[in-house]
Amino acid sequence: MKSQIGATAIEFALLAGLFLMLLLGTLEFARLMMQINTVAAVSQILARAASKCDVGGVNAASALNPFMQGLPSELLSVAYLPDGCDAGDCQWVQVKILPHVPLNSANPFLSSSLSWPALTVTRPRETLNSAYSTGSDVLCHL
Repeated sequence: MKSQIGATAIEFALLAGLFLMLLLGTLEFARLMMQINTVAAVSQILARAASKCDVGGVNAASALNPFMQGLPSELLSVAYLPDGCDAGDCQWVQVKILPHVPLNSANPFLSSSLSWPALTVTRPRETLNSAYSTGSDVLCHL
């Protein structure tokens, strides 16, 4: 019986480390997925605003800042299609999440190896003139 005295403590130490690693990994994965979902939602909101505002009147970096602090400004880009069009002949608005921008991870081992997935949101043009937009379009002229 005396040889079993410390066995429970050793088993707990071994299993608690594995459980803690699994728990922290799950929390980090959930946090990264939340970041990706938030940026995907912001890109859809930005595409909607860009289709209603003046051509070039939406600033992607300032639209992203209220939602998630600390994200790189080059993460989102807004393009009007076909290239070189103006308010009269633009047909589409395209918002891209640029790939190869590193994710903000709390884990120092993952931050250099993970990057944002490429995502493109394309919407047909609407007014492309902020004079005809409603007052709720706070993303125009940021």
